[in-house]
Amino acid sequence: MSECNNRNPLPPCKDGYEEKENVLKSGKKRVCCYKSKKTKKNCNNRNPSPPCKEGFSERENISSSGEKSICCYKTKKEPKIKKEKVSKPKSLCSKSHPEPPCLDGMIEKIKVNKKGVSKKCCYKDKKTKKNLTGFSTSDQIKDTKKIVIPKKIQKKFNCTPKYPSPPCKEGTVEKKKTNKAGDEKICCYKDDSKKNKSTKNSKIKEKVSLFTTHDSLFEFDPMGEIRNPKKHLPARLSRSPLGLLVSEKYDGHRCLYDPIINEGLSRTGKTSFNLSEKWKKALSISKMPLDGEIFLPGLPASQVAALRTNTELSNVLWKNVAKFYVFDLPTHEGIYTERIKEYTKIVEDICKQWKLDNPGEECPVKAVHHDLMKQPDEIESKFNEVMKNKHTCNIDLTKYEIECKPQPSEGLVLSIPDAKYEFKRSLKKYKYKDRIEFDAVVIEPHPLKQSLKVYRLDCEKPPHPDSSVFYVSTEGRPKEHFIAGDILKCSALGYAKGNDSCPSKPKMAKIIDFRSEEVAISRKKIKLPPPPKDGPNEKIGQYFDNVAKGYFDKKNSMKGLAYKKQGAIARRTLVKITESNYHEVFGKGSIGQQCKCVLEGKSFEECIGDRLKP
Repeated sequence: MSECNNRNPLPPCKDGYEEKENVLKSGKKRVCCYKSKKTKKNCNNRNPSPPCKEGFSERENISSSGEKSICCYKTKKEPKIKKEKVSKPKSLCSKSHPEPPCLDGMIEKIKVNKKGVSKKCCYKDKKTKKNLTGFSTSDQIKDTKKIVIPKKIQKKFNCTPKYPSPPCKEGTVEKKKTNKAGDEKICCYKDDSKKNKSTKNSKIKEKVSLFTTHDSLFEFDPMGEIRNPKKHLPARLSRSPLGLLVSEKYDGHRCLYDPIINEGLSRTGKTSFNLSEKWKKALSISKMPLDGEIFLPGLPASQVAALRTNTELSNVLWKNVAKFYVFDLPTHEGIYTERIKEYTKIVEDICKQWKLDNPGEECPVKAVHHDLMKQPDEIESKFNEVMKNKHTCNIDLTKYEIECKPQPSEGLVLSIPDAKYEFKRSLKKYKYKDRIEFDAVVIEPHPLKQSLKVYRLDCEKPPHPDSSVFYVSTEGRPKEHFIAGDILKCSALGYAKGNDSCPSKPKMAKIIDFRSEEVAISRKKIKLPPPPKDGPNEKIGQYFDNVAKGYFDKKNSMKGLAYKKQGAIARRTLVKITESNYHEVFGKGSIGQQCKCVLEGKSFEECIGDRLKP
């Protein structure tokens, strides 16, 4: 084997190379070709040697060693001589004050500008008076017989079918009607006094309602969910030195009791529960809004929707099954431990009134109990204890085709003791739910969403009727990392039918990882090409890039990267995003609303709002 290589080949040497002796470790000597340091060319690719191309000219170049050589340099363009624009003098007169000759009712006046230039223009003659017809009575108009009265004034002044003449019907009142000539006529108009009263009352309600100042109540942040207890519980406890308040999570529907309107509202305030008079009377004792969960023991959470209607079934459920578990006071300004004490007292007062009005009946309003825990083992044992509980209802609902059977608990809620109430997604409370694991096979990615179409591996392969097909989120990973046929390890809160029989679908399914570790490692190494900038959604992608730049300038890299990711998602979506499908890609939250704003053709300032302001 030769000790010379491609970089330093064997002789004979090419131009620019010279022979040089190389001594090996073994002591042997070998002559190879090395680049000559002395023979450096003065010309280069940027300034090559002649002949020169168009736009280049020969120029002498002197190297550091003093050698002279002629090379090609770009010729400097001669500066263009700008032609002086000859501005035409603007007329001092305007449309409202034109140049002479002047029309009737106008006179000539001299107008002088700031530079002292004067010009005769036409101005209205203020001395001329106007009669009811709108025509001038100047000296120019002497013959009054020639004056033509406008058609509008020629018409008879009467009431109209919309506003008829008296006698007036119910809901209408007599009012005077006056024309331009000053003539008066009494006609019938709608009575707005009742409307004004109702609008005044509604305005008062809106001013004091909780949802006038807040769009929604507190929400759990999915990033805080306990999925891996051994890993997540110590991390959550580290954020709260005082420990965590642990309570049972009830699987129902969120409800806010507003004492101002005496109604039970949804989390966003858009819908309300059909509270019975007994419930309203008992809850009206509270002078503060109560945040809690409407729960039906022994029935699935979906059945709670029946309580929003006024039917025979809803009345039966309100009377015999429904419970209201209060767990917070949104308008209370204290920390969570203070709010717990306060709402516990309120619930006690409500139940005292309930027992007086309804002797022998159990109070349906409950105060959620909390235990302070500082160790992960304590929380895990509490979780295992709660999951053994079964909620039941002792009532026959076969008439309504509903089966009342024992339902397991949903899990736990972990709360920070010294946290104040937040009207947004918050990491002050965490969900700890029992999740089952199963395998799923990838069919294809969703055309718009960052999700995958999959089917359960333990069920039949589609299109078999016993197959279980559903969509699952990619959990922030690019959907391009998933290929049809990949086997995924997933988790869920349970199954839609209450058991794992096919074709029952998982509830709130999430991807844990690839079943194969080798596949997981190989897919993570795949680097996706940059998203195309000539696709159908480039306008949306550009908007999110501009928002990201704004956050980077504010040194908020976390939000900057988040918006940069949304821009990449928009560009990688090959289907045209429109006002009808934008929510499938970006949801209906803040990101979705900004996307909708861009699609409506509004400006960047209108869409971003106050987000980038200091």
